[in-house]
Amino acid sequence: MTYTPYQFANNASSTVAGGAGGLGTPLSSGDTTLYLPTGHGARFPASGYFMLLIGPVLTGENVKVTLRSTDTLTIVRAQEGTSAATWPVGTTVQQIVSAQSLNDGMSELATLDSAKANLSGAAFTGAISTTSTLSADGGLVATDGGGGVSLTAANKGMEIGSTAAGNTPFIDFHSSGSASNDYDVRLLASAGTNGVNGDGLLTVFATNIQLNGALTTQQSVSVPSIASSGTITTAKTGVSRVTTGGAVTGVIMQAGALGGQQCVVVNESGNTITMAAAATSNVADGVSCVIGATRAMWFVWDTGTSRWYHS
Repeated sequence: MTYTPYQFANNASSTVAGGAGGLGTPLSSGDTTLYLPTGHGARFPASGYFMLLIGPVLTGENVKVTLRSTDTLTIVRAQEGTSAATWPVGTTVQQIVSAQSLNDGMSELATLDSAKANLSGAAFTGAISTTSTLSADGGLVATDGGGGVSLTAANKGMEIGSTAAGNTPFIDFHSSGSASNDYDVRLLASAGTNGVNGDGLLTVFATNIQLNGALTTQQSVSVPSIASSGTITTAKTGVSRVTTGGAVTGVIMQAGALGGQQCVVVNESGNTITMAAAATSNVADGVSCVIGATRAMWFVWDTGTSRWYHS
């Protein structure tokens, strides 16, 4: 059930002007409608709940007001151990701060603390679930041992930006500069299922990309020995390291996955590697492509021709 906070007004008091029978009738013990004199409703809170004492202190009746409409109050009778009674026109009515109003508020705070969020000093723990905008002007910070910040959705993981004209959205990742940090920024794309943007591919759409520092591509961990008519692996590899047991021919470059894919083949052997004909090797100049001993060659995949082109 949704909690409705109690409301308060200073020096809010009046008299009974009528009960369920209308103005001029007493407030009977079973009545749940209380009429105030014309204009007196404005002395009390306009919305929310509030407590009233009808009659004298100690012997009066506490009632809970659940609705005020101009000068008409909807009430719940006999609250906090008091008894419903019949009160004649002119009986004093005054708003009070009662134990029930305070206890209800404290109970709701306890429920929020245990079920929704735990607050302790400057630390905030517990899950946050929201279907609306989450605004964090101070930033989102994940400390060591806390894991990280994970933003997920059905169709998008995290979107950072601004649609307002004149605003320049950006993403700024940095480390504390500790000597134990191996990298300042690491972006990992999980394997997908659509065959285009999956398989660990990170796609960036930008007119210009500025890089301050060296760009390093991932090299193959192992160094397979390529035989004649063997295949050089290019999938998920920026630098493909190979070796041979002698001069080899008829070698095939594994077909590229995306247009513009680049791969550097490093021949760590003292022998030459000669490609097969273009239709077999996937290399545009076929047998004319020879990677010299202890040399490297840069290739780029062209989807228009389904061929690798090299430097």
